[in-house]
Amino acid sequence: MIIGASGYVGSALALGLRDDFEVFGTYYKSPPLWIEGVHSMKMDCLNGNEILHTVQRYRPDVVIYCAALASSAICEQHPLIADALNSRAPALFFKVLPRAIPFIYVSCDQVFMAPGTDPLFRFTEDDDPNPTNELTTSKTKGEGMVLGHTRMTYVLRVGRIYGERLGSPQRPRENWVQRVLEHGEASTRIAATDDQWRSSVYVGDIVRACRLFLKRAPLSSTIFHLCADDARTEFESARKLLEVWGKDPECVVARSLDALIAEQGVSEPRFSAMSPKRFETLYNFKFQSLDEGLLELRERLETGFTQSWL
Repeated sequence: MIIGASGYVGSALALGLRDDFEVFGTYYKSPPLWIEGVHSMKMDCLNGNEILHTVQRYRPDVVIYCAALASSAICEQHPLIADALNSRAPALFFKVLPRAIPFIYVSCDQVFMAPGTDPLFRFTEDDDPNPTNELTTSKTKGEGMVLGHTRMTYVLRVGRIYGERLGSPQRPRENWVQRVLEHGEASTRIAATDDQWRSSVYVGDIVRACRLFLKRAPLSSTIFHLCADDARTEFESARKLLEVWGKDPECVVARSLDALIAEQGVSEPRFSAMSPKRFETLYNFKFQSLDEGLLELRERLETGFTQSWL
């Protein structure tokens, strides 16, 4: 059961896992009817009675919690909702699940903030989070709450995601790739921070990693980082994307993180790159670099094969 199957990560997992598992996807407002072969049901993950009814009816063997208030600006404006969705809602599942089953909580790289910008430094799963805003504070609380339960609970932290446009034409699910390409096609300028470093991860690699994880999850609760072993700025990433697509990278202009923070009024970490070594070693899996992932993305879009990530 994927909680939040109408969002970008949730819908990608529903698409990628449906051939190996019977997938049930919950939504709050927008039913993911465009995902064939997946059972979708409306559920408010802040309503204990609705959760109880849903899990009693469908009796999932695994729950993947992808629901979130993921915008740092919106979380800052609505801290109570951010706390409810990102940290308190998962606790309701532990109260109503009829038996101990694996519970997977999807988190983000920006729960970390390094004081410096050493390009070789990487956060590991053993490092303590140090959140900087309402989004990452609520995510950190959610991680602690999930791992604090005496059952099979896991936290999967993902880097800055890129990938195909998902969803329907009426309700697309997009990421920074589509926004940058639109500017590249129109030859208009787009600003991107050149002094904020994060890990990157191709959405297809998230699906592949989760497929492996679900078939051989550890018996003890733990944390894994799902990302490439890189440290890229938004500026570098956007320019590389346009280069791969044969567009003019000069469309991307640099701006500072301080300018972004002043514009949106929300603090963000300057450096939060993570190491994926724990997952890669245990599962004999290699996350693609941004360069490799963008090449696969373009090839998949050109062939029209974009929904399985085998």
